[in-house]
Amino acid sequence: MKVISCFAGMGGSSLGYKQAGCEVVAMIEWDKHACQVYRLNHPNTIVYQGDIEKISCDQILEDTNLKVGELDILDGSPPCQGFSVAGKRVLDDPRNSLFKAFLRIADEMKPKNIVIENVAGMIRGKMKKVASEIIRSLKERGYFVTAGLIKAIHFGVPQLRPRVFFLASKTSKPRLPDPSSKIITAGEALKGVVDISG
Repeated sequence: MKVISCFAGMGGSSLGYKQAGCEVVAMIEWDKHACQVYRLNHPNTIVYQGDIEKISCDQILEDTNLKVGELDILDGSPPCQGFSVAGKRVLDDPRNSLFKAFLRIADEMKPKNIVIENVAGMIRGKMKKVASEIIRSLKERGYFVTAGLIKAIHFGVPQLRPRVFFLASKTSKPRLPDPSSKIITAGEALKGVVDISG
């Protein structure tokens, strides 16, 4: 399956897609330092550094040899600072509406599936309005949508890291994955890597 990752950072989600057998053909990221690291870790992925609101989908389609409707997965983790409980949680923080730029990419590329990930704060309190808008927007575009909270600890990651996922598909209603592994502590994960005895 071919994937394009938006707000890709240094490539954490891209690594996960690759481990799942996917090919990440392109990424979009604003931060130049993150792009530098991404290029080192994912040398075969086309990197678009810049404002997602200005990226040309025609250029992406040309560079990736994809046609409209052929992309398997459009992935995006829009900035979380406005939603995070560690921040001020201002509803009209401009970063909170960047998912609309992501949806513009979806409108032009018409991917078969969409994955959006963000912090749990997006589905708490006043921020639920944004989560509801995302679900509504995806449904309006003809996608079947499932959303819910997933904790990384249930998938082999030695930290809780709860995240909200929006899964959208053109073909059928997607379902959140069942926990796939036993809980691993940080000590277990670091055993043999660093001396944690004292």
